[in-house]
Amino acid sequence: MKQVAVARGAGLSVAGKWSGTAVLETPGGQEIYARAYAELSQEGASVTGSAGNDIGRLLPIQDGRLRGNTLHLQLTLPGDKPQVYQLKLVVKGDRMEGKGDCEIEPGKKAVVTLVLTRDRQPEVADSSTPISGTTRTQRN
Repeated sequence: MKQVAVARGAGLSVAGKWSGTAVLETPGGQEIYARAYAELSQEGASVTGSAGNDIGRLLPIQDGRLRGNTLHLQLTLPGDKPQVYQLKLVVKGDRMEGKGDCEIEPGKKAVVTLVLTRDRQPEVADSSTPISGTTRTQRN
């Protein structure tokens, strides 16, 4: 019997646009709810793109990699004290979910929980095919 080695993450694609929810739990226990977005590209196990909670101002992904069905991402929120988020998401088809953390100040971490689903592009009808329930008529 011939055995074939398959690279980890081979065949699993995370490329595309994703959206969902994020829940940030602050070190003080406060929960902040927000929308979450990601636009991902993939080459092998390497993942690039951008993500964040404002679709107009997504942050670049640093060190994105897919290992098996687990996506590891790093994002940096810029500012006077940049905040680095380390995220670990489990991918199951068109859904990914997981957690990450960020050190807000020395010894105090915020935890973010993410649930994202892949955005599907609407199918475009062939212009030569009538839409169901309609007929074409020719006028003279």
